[in-house]
Amino acid sequence: GIGTLITAKFKTLAGFTGDTITLAQKNELLRKQVNTYTRVGGRNIIENGAVPGDNRWMDISVGLDWFINACRNRIFAFLATSAAGIPQSPQGQADLLFAVSNVCRDFVRNGGIAPGQLTPAQTSEIVNRTGDPDFDGFLARGYRVWAESVTEQTPSERLNRRAPTVYIWMHSRGFLHAVDIAITLY
Repeated sequence: GIGTLITAKFKTLAGFTGDTITLAQKNELLRKQVNTYTRVGGRNIIENGAVPGDNRWMDISVGLDWFINACRNRIFAFLATSAAGIPQSPQGQADLLFAVSNVCRDFVRNGGIAPGQLTPAQTSEIVNRTGDPDFDGFLARGYRVWAESVTEQTPSERLNRRAPTVYIWMHSRGFLHAVDIAITLY
């Protein structure tokens, strides 16, 4: 669906009342990196106390689980439902990459990824892998799908009827969880 990937922060849990905690208790829980379900501003909400060191928020983990499952299902259906089979040719490879791109487009629609600028290291990885020196690191669609040409396969890959590895680079959409506001009064 559209916008189906959500963040857990600020969400309420039906039928549950948040714990009332003191500022000292909250700071201690944050120090211990414990998520809490508490009352803030008269509202029950989930507050993040634990964010893994690599900033893998829960919504990103759930989104990646969905994406991997969707890719597996879409590619299996693509390979299994072609009556004549998928040719091991440039056209067959283009059809395969199109099927993978469709999953990426779904991931954009449900809010998991979005257009964005990659870091220099990430950009360098894509340039080195694809051989595209003009890639500037901006994923205009939120993703890039690429594979080496099927015509460059080794004889053993062709005999095993394996498509070249499909590489997917994505830019996480993320969610806003905090804001600083600067006010100047003259």
